[in-house]
Amino acid sequence: MTELGAQVVPFPATLDTAPRGDLYRSSGATFALDAALPKYIEAKLEVVQQPWAALVSSGADEALLETCVNRLYEQVHLEQPALLERVNDGWHFPQTGVTVSNSSIIGLETGAILETMGKCIQARAYLETGTRARILALALNIQDDLALMHRDVAEALWVMLPSSWNPLEKIGLSLRAIHEPVPNSTILQNATPNLTKAVLERGPFERFVWTLQASTSLGAHPEHPSSDDGGTYWRVERQTFFPMPDLERYWFVIRVHVVPLETVLNPERAVELHAALEKIGSSLTQHKRLEPVLPRAHAMLEPFLKGNS
Repeated sequence: MTELGAQVVPFPATLDTAPRGDLYRSSGATFALDAALPKYIEAKLEVVQQPWAALVSSGADEALLETCVNRLYEQVHLEQPALLERVNDGWHFPQTGVTVSNSSIIGLETGAILETMGKCIQARAYLETGTRARILALALNIQDDLALMHRDVAEALWVMLPSSWNPLEKIGLSLRAIHEPVPNSTILQNATPNLTKAVLERGPFERFVWTLQASTSLGAHPEHPSSDDGGTYWRVERQTFFPMPDLERYWFVIRVHVVPLETVLNPERAVELHAALEKIGSSLTQHKRLEPVLPRAHAMLEPFLKGNS
């Protein structure tokens, strides 16, 4: 079994407080794999039964969906062979023991280090059929959330660790409509046509979205808030775009990181974060549920700022 390394937590070069449509050339693989994998699988299994965890729009083309899922499997295998192996009749996830045959039969090989989780994944994916069983098995075995976009429309969502949004409210919507409820998002809304064109014609790309939160929870569904544990945590998403231009579709891949804020700070970052927090208005503070953590964050930043003055 391949030994997995420590997770690398991003700190964006620019801490935008308003959502923007900026894209950056991908700095690495679309899919990351690290020693935190069990934590992510556990968090996904806790919510996978929720009605918002796995969604496909009613108008989705099943044949195209299958093609998109096949390409996703190939990409994960290409980038992370320790996570997904090709076998004679399909695919094998060596960390959990889950197997997925070409005929969408979900099996389990014993002896995997995460076999108990593999049994849970197998049981849940078994409730689905065909391509939907295969994509759910994949979604539960990786650390990322997945959205299939048909140009700028959310065609399918396997988002189990959302950041303050409800997937049920977004399935079938355009990017502009998805971001309309987000305060100060006019720039991003207006950029969506160019963003979609760039992703499909010149991708892959990446971008980062950050916030603070009051618990270690990987999931931040607005209707299932986690309790405040008295800490201050850095939550950042690395969002990557895997284009399939011949299908007019792309995979939008979301990797969430949540770590104690102090673990990502240094004097330079503290100054940048303080400046960003000073610009956050009341509407965005409420939308991101920042009220309990802002005072704690400022207190944590203060020693860095004094040392910098």
